[in-house]
Amino acid sequence: MAPSLSAKVLTSEMMELTKNILEELGFIVTFGHHIFESDFQQSSSIVQRVADIHDAFLDPQVKAILTVLGGYNCNEVLPYLDYRMIAENPKILCGFSDITALATAITKKCDFITYSGPHFSSFRMEQA
Repeated sequence: MAPSLSAKVLTSEMMELTKNILEELGFIVTFGHHIFESDFQQSSSIVQRVADIHDAFLDPQVKAILTVLGGYNCNEVLPYLDYRMIAENPKILCGFSDITALATAITKKCDFITYSGPHFSSFRMEQA
């Protein structure tokens, strides 16, 4: 999911490479419905980002959530999240940078651990 910047800032080649790398590691990769939407802040709307967050936590097939990347406006979604529903559907949530606001809110309000770790886009990096 993309609770901050849109995946539109990544090239289709980067998206495909990352998806392939994760699938080679044994993961089944799915995407939020709105991750490629982009407005003047290079994000989907708050409503769309909240919908993707809620959908990810409600989907019983989703075991872990990687954020696409950070940015600067993840905090906009915080007042609109259904923390009770999220708490009832705990998942692994992993990301860093701007995502720290989301992870901290979920840890505090839902009483489960979140992870500061790689974004989806981090997996495309090649070793030197």
